[in-house]
Amino acid sequence: MRIWIKINTCKLLPVLFLLVLFTLGCGLLGEEEKVRPAPQRQSKKVEKQSMPAVFQRMEDAALDLYHLPGGDWSQAMQGLNKLKSLWQQGEQELDREKVPAEQRMVVKMHLAGLEAAIKNRSLFKMREHANEITGALPDLTKKFKTVIPAELLKMEAAMREIALHVTVANWQTAGSLVKKAPDNWRKFKPQGEKVGAKEVGKNLENSLKELEEAIKVKDQQKAQQLITMVEADLADLRLAFAQNSQG
Repeated sequence: MRIWIKINTCKLLPVLFLLVLFTLGCGLLGEEEKVRPAPQRQSKKVEKQSMPAVFQRMEDAALDLYHLPGGDWSQAMQGLNKLKSLWQQGEQELDREKVPAEQRMVVKMHLAGLEAAIKNRSLFKMREHANEITGALPDLTKKFKTVIPAELLKMEAAMREIALHVTVANWQTAGSLVKKAPDNWRKFKPQGEKVGAKEVGKNLENSLKELEEAIKVKDQQKAQQLITMVEADLADLRLAFAQNSQG
């Protein structure tokens, strides 16, 4: 037995129309969600903090020991204690910047070597370790905003090391060190020219060539004169960067 249900099509049409609209609307909304680009994250550029003054004081204290005349071991010990105290302050700054402990080992090693050299009254070793500290500091302070580029500071330390070996006529070591100097300068040259030190750079290049030759023929007096000239050129470069930073 069949049952027939009478349907009023006039009333059903609006319902069907609304149902179709709803279905289409959901489909379009889904498509819009698919094509909508994901929001891009904007990376925040972290500005470097200016280098704390303690590191400049460390360099000055190490240089005082490097230039200290032989024989005044009491003053040398005072200089060492000052340097160790400054290092403790410097480590606090490095802690804030989360500089790894292994990167600090170079300075710690040379502080220990410096202390041993002073106790043993070895002038050469004292100067050697003091200079190594000045050469290690630029690597430790890379996270800070500095006025003088790290490469320039390292060139200064390298020239002091050459001077040390020339003083004791250690020509083999001095010769191997001076061969690296022109290449280090070529890498740094574009930075030097940016601050208008083109003429200084030319003088430096010529002096380095002559210095290499003087060391090769073991001419101590000539080599020492040329080292003084190179150090003066590096000092002029320092000044150029300092003036450039002031605008």
